[in-house]
Amino acid sequence: MIRLTLSRTGVFLLTLWAVLTLNFLIPRLMPGDPALFLLGDAAETAPPAMLETLRARYGLDAPAWEQYTAYMSGLLRGDLGYSLARRQEVGAVLADKLPWTLLLGGVSFTAAAVLGVALGALSAWRGGRLEIVGVGVSVAVNAMPAFWVGMLLLATFAARPGGLPAFGAYTPWAGYDSAAAEALDVARHLILPATTLALALVGDIALLTHAAVRETMGETYVMAARGKGLRERDLLRRHVLRNAMLPLAARLGVVAGLMAGGSTLVETVFSYPGVGLTMYQAVIARDFPLLQGGFLVVALAVLAANAAAGLLYGRLDPRAKGGAA
Repeated sequence: MIRLTLSRTGVFLLTLWAVLTLNFLIPRLMPGDPALFLLGDAAETAPPAMLETLRARYGLDAPAWEQYTAYMSGLLRGDLGYSLARRQEVGAVLADKLPWTLLLGGVSFTAAAVLGVALGALSAWRGGRLEIVGVGVSVAVNAMPAFWVGMLLLATFAARPGGLPAFGAYTPWAGYDSAAAEALDVARHLILPATTLALALVGDIALLTHAAVRETMGETYVMAARGKGLRERDLLRRHVLRNAMLPLAARLGVVAGLMAGGSTLVETVFSYPGVGLTMYQAVIARDFPLLQGGFLVVALAVLAANAAAGLLYGRLDPRAKGGAA
């Protein structure tokens, strides 16, 4: 048991180091000079000395290995760096944006997981026309690009007087009479982006659930339980779904982790002020520190979600419990 724990810890640390290293390299492999962006319109007429001074101020002229050392040592101190474009600490920027991404991702993931599992399980369990319709709907929804769904929802529900909000997470400069009014405003702004993101996930979850339930239904213990006269509802809940959730748990863990950064496209379409939109703006601005901070948030979210999925798998699988004992 100790050897297994040490092995998993070593793999985790090695994976984390690889992710952090890629996090450092990827922004620097992008074309463009952050110093030119910082100068804006004055970049064309700026003297070379000004560019060199600007690069030196932000450490952009240092050798790559020095930048890497400073980057890793900063992470050990909890220092994510200073945003070149926003003139603000990266940690402060992400702390302001992360709650919005968690709200959007949490609502979208919960809705997609509940609807996807229900659609996949019922279509496989009932069979017949319901299965044909359920699988067909799942495939169609899974094939729709998220940006196209977002634009369609905007054209349908936002492009008319009194429609749903088309951008942002709240109404700027709104005077709220109560906390309930503020929550209602935030909820109205959340409807379209959360629906778009949920639709991007629900088809994949439904198809995976359908396949898992179909496979589990053919197991001997399911047939034996049915032969003993167990009610269909109890059979589905206690035997089929519990075991069908084993492969689904790992997939849901990956999806949940990617929600922190995978919502970039949706946040961009709806100008939702989360980590995804911030990372997109950092790419445009060649803001290396902010982009690295955003990637770090996504990496940690994926690792944490995979760890949670492993724990869930252990609780669902009796064999894993026996091995742990």
